[in-house]
Amino acid sequence: MWDTADAGFETNLAAARAYYELHGTLAAPRHATALDQAVGQWLTPGLEPP
Repeated sequence: MWDTADAGFETNLAAARAYYELHGTLAAPRHATALDQAVGQWLTPGLEPP
């Protein structure tokens, strides 16, 4: 079943892939964007130390 959470994830995943293809890394600064998405904000929480 399709829902908005899935759609948002797919949109952000596509942006992360585009950022990686352009920069060769997913260590994006918080202000980074790709495909008009705030990919840096989406990726950063997973990189913060516990």
